Amino acid sequence: MIVKKEIIKHARSELPNECCGFLVQKTDEMVVFRCVNSSSLKNKHFKISAKEYLNAATLGEIISVYHSHIGDNNDFSEHDKVQSEAQNIRYLLYHVKTNQFKEYIPKGKKIDLIGRNFEVGVNDCFSLCLDYYEVEHDIKISKRWKDHSFSVNYSNIWLYEKNFKKEGFFEVDKKKIKKGDGLIINKYGEEFPSHAAIYIGNDCILHHPENGFSCIEEYSPSLKKRTVIALRNKKIK
Repeated sequence: MIVKKEIIKHARSELPNECCGFLVQKTDEMVVFRCVNSSSLKNKHFKISAKEYLNAATLGEIISVYHSHIGDNNDFSEHDKVQSEAQNIRYLLYHVKTNQFKEYIPKGKKIDLIGRNFEVGVNDCFSLCLDYYEVEHDIKISKRWKDHSFSVNYSNIWLYEKNFKKEGFFEVDKKKIKKGDGLIINKYGEEFPSHAAIYIGNDCILHHPENGFSCIEEYSPSLKKRTVIALRNKKIK
């Protein structure tokens, strides 16, 4: 959510022109790297210099290009799509008038785990965990545990309650976790588990915060305290 707020702030500060920049994944956080719009028609197009691309790349992995639209067009232009495909990188669009975000993923790009825009039922913590195990460990997990009530009743998800055993997972000591273990977290202090994450080692987790972007963050003392259960799949050695 902080990243989106930064983009919105950038977009509004550049009015009546379009803003532009990168989302960069550092070791344990995602940051907004603001760029100067060097287009000759700044109110209709954006252009980022090669120098700024290199500067952003020195901070970490560039996950996405972002820019704003200030007119009535709330969708990507054909030029945006062509550039996204050519560069093989995600494009994120913030439409100032409607205060909405859209994401374009190049069709030739493989599944990414970092930098996803949040959408319940499509891109959320559960979806991220499923894709992680499939992409990184070739483990396919059923989606049948997740139904229409997921957004208000998290107990339907395989990771949160009794169903994890049916998917080849078993409980492990929370103090002896290793890379690839799933973490079930009571993140917001509710009486039921509300979040899932993957431990990736070095005191960091891969997760998808609500209304934010999927990212790598520190597995903080607070999150450790709120972790309800740690799970490991039998296929991961």
